[in-house]
Amino acid sequence: MVPIRQITHAVQRRSWLLVTTIVVLGAALRWYNLTEWDMWLDEVDTLWIAESGEYTEGPMYRTAPVNFWLTAASIRVFGANEFGGRFPSFLAGVLTLLLFFVTFRAVLGDRAAILGMLFLCLSMWHIFWSQVGRHFGPLTLFLLLGLSFLLAHWQRRTAYLAWLAAASVGAALATHSSAFFFLAAIVAVLGFGFLASLLGWSERPSGDYLRAGVPFLILMIAYLPVLFTVGQYILEVKTAWNPPYGILASYLFYVPPFVVFLALAGFLVLVKRRDELAWLLAGLIVVPFALLVFSTTRTLASAAYILASIIAVAALVGVTADWLLDTGSRATFRWAAVTIVVGIFVAQAWDLAHYYMVYNGLKPRWKDAIAYVEERRQPGESLYASEQWVAEYYLGPHEAGWVGEDELKVAPEPGAWYIAYMSLGPMPYHFSHEYRELSPITRMMTVVPLQYGAKNRDLVVFYAEP
Repeated sequence: MVPIRQITHAVQRRSWLLVTTIVVLGAALRWYNLTEWDMWLDEVDTLWIAESGEYTEGPMYRTAPVNFWLTAASIRVFGANEFGGRFPSFLAGVLTLLLFFVTFRAVLGDRAAILGMLFLCLSMWHIFWSQVGRHFGPLTLFLLLGLSFLLAHWQRRTAYLAWLAAASVGAALATHSSAFFFLAAIVAVLGFGFLASLLGWSERPSGDYLRAGVPFLILMIAYLPVLFTVGQYILEVKTAWNPPYGILASYLFYVPPFVVFLALAGFLVLVKRRDELAWLLAGLIVVPFALLVFSTTRTLASAAYILASIIAVAALVGVTADWLLDTGSRATFRWAAVTIVVGIFVAQAWDLAHYYMVYNGLKPRWKDAIAYVEERRQPGESLYASEQWVAEYYLGPHEAGWVGEDELKVAPEPGAWYIAYMSLGPMPYHFSHEYRELSPITRMMTVVPLQYGAKNRDLVVFYAEP
């Protein structure tokens, strides 16, 4: 008979071999075309802030400097280019995969954690933000670290782990204020758990919820002055243009309906097991989404603000896939269960094929539009772009101007070129102000198309005849 310890070691080696394989695959998927996708406005802004140390956007970025510090360190090593700007997100994306397994193996088991990890590895949404020089990749990593410490605290009942969890969420808040959505979710879940325990609805003592919740509640109260300052600024400066159905459409593009139902199935499996993790994972999906939808009725917001909810979705999908395989192994539905689980990842691979081959990494095709103009522009002819900084990134400082109100109020400059978005709204025929103004007074030269999900990111090149 083979000793149990030897069997356990063999299982652990197999698990870590699978984990290593998934991490390598995830790194390869996030590395592919990392420096080839077009830059866009927010990436260039991040790059220049990190390089200069001068913050734009008032208190929005000044109160959340962590990603700019990470980017500044990166560009000192790799240069102020696509790789230097995107490396922190790439690294955070790969580390998130590894931390996901470490976080969930103790509470869900190795197989469910590995299946959820594979789902996250192939998630187009997570890959996208792992290839963008912005804060959402590092923010997701910090929030997952906080969740990891919180779950460890629940298991071990060690006080310092709850404070480490709150500190990790604090690091996420210092990366972007949208982390507050997840802080609110954690406080809400722990608060309801505390009340449920007092009412006898929970098997966990109320003191456990209280000890876990106090550090997060203190963090929330301490962050409120920053939240109000940033909130006042964005309410005054940022116009609400993305309606709630735009948020829903974007979210369902990144997390398709069949995935939503898989996650719901995972939630129901955990509820049937009387596992309180069900409510925490559901809270990390539902509460941020509700707060985001509310925010988008008031000011600028996008589905990227709740990217970190993909962690909870992946965990619940892992639970569902694990349950299907477990159920199939004890019945006549083995191959049906295997087919469904394999189909989950085949569907993700299909989305990724479009991401790499059709959707241009979900990046507007600025390089193509600028190259089109440069092939035809005569000496002395000006170029104006709806994202001036992107044009200047490719052409050099002072080589482009904004397509803004001042340029559109007067007759077009003879011989000038304009590159503008056809639409900035969530639907294809919601034409942008620049497009509507330029269409009747200039000649449309070409359209550089990019449409995916509910978004139209077509770039239109106009020319003002001399």
